[in-house]
Amino acid sequence: MGKTNIFMVPTEKKFYVPYKKTIIEKKAPTDESIKLYEEIKEKAYDSILDTIVVNDNSLNLKAILYKDNFSYKQVCKYKVVLNGAEISGNISIEGIDVTGQSAKEAVLRKIVAKVAEKLAVDLVKLTVHSK
Repeated sequence: MGKTNIFMVPTEKKFYVPYKKTIIEKKAPTDESIKLYEEIKEKAYDSILDTIVVNDNSLNLKAILYKDNFSYKQVCKYKVVLNGAEISGNISIEGIDVTGQSAKEAVLRKIVAKVAEKLAVDLVKLTVHSK
């Protein structure tokens, strides 16, 4: 038998195609950008509160319910004007199903408790300063 010679010839050619690649640098938020975000968010919520009006003879109450994206909690932002004195603040709404009439009543009870606490502190300060 004779010797068989096998020759391998490469048939694949590599082509390099130039293309433009855009690199986007994503940075973590800085303290200043978080503060700016919080300020903008508060101004937006305040402007929403200013458009909602529920009047009573002695009590004016405005409240909105939103989900805080940083803490993943339901928050109720409220403004209460009682005999010309304005009280505002935020209440974390946890463990309350926010749908339905009973949820609204539970949120209002929390707001009333916070306002009563604030009024009690203010009354104590007034009585201490008046002596």
